[in-house]
Amino acid sequence: MLLKKQKFPYKRGLTNKKKEMPTIICTCCAQLFFKKSTVHELTLKTDTSLRISDVCIYRSHLQENESGNVCSTCANHLKKGKVPHFAVVNGLLFEPLPEELTGLTTLEERLVSARIPFMQIRELGYQKQLGLKGNCVNVPIDINKTVTCLPRMDSEDDTLLVQLMRRMNEEDDLTDQQETLLTSGFVADSGIKIAPGEGNIPLSLTLDEDMDVLAFPTAYGGKQRIFKVKYTPVEMAKAETRSHDRR
Repeated sequence: MLLKKQKFPYKRGLTNKKKEMPTIICTCCAQLFFKKSTVHELTLKTDTSLRISDVCIYRSHLQENESGNVCSTCANHLKKGKVPHFAVVNGLLFEPLPEELTGLTTLEERLVSARIPFMQIRELGYQKQLGLKGNCVNVPIDINKTVTCLPRMDSEDDTLLVQLMRRMNEEDDLTDQQETLLTSGFVADSGIKIAPGEGNIPLSLTLDEDMDVLAFPTAYGGKQRIFKVKYTPVEMAKAETRSHDRR
């Protein structure tokens, strides 16, 4: 007796849902959500003491005089006449990047960063997932020592290989060899090795203030944001991960 192969039509629906991505931007918190998790601004009925236009200010993705969508979490707060915890008016928007920091490679960002984060990322278990092992520390960098190797005039520019080292006497570099502009008068034709953090005492992440701004200038633009409310590290990670600004 032959058994018919059972068909599971719901699998096709699950496959299609996996392809969906959160693309709707909340005009209140500027985070990405699925369409079913948002409501239109015009359908909200808020307290008379709170106006939508005063809170939902993120409209760079909308046309002029166009209304947007609000996530369900922000909508619940607005209906109660409260400013949502993750509203951009509380200071969560990233600062505009200066022209000098746009388009930098990973190595170039490390060369101009005031902190270099060190961590061990290893494979965990048989599934080969990656995870942190040990402590994560920041090494303070004296940028003045690094910029002395960078070109000061257009006529001195040259394209050379650069290796970012933990120590000058080690063989392995911290990053793959990448091309960047350096002064040819200070280096050999084969490239240059730089260990800007050698000899400096690492700092703990919990004790180093503004470590995220100092370690990632291409994300924060070198400016610390001023928050109107207090956020925990978990809340900050959640807000930045779901942010519409994918820098």
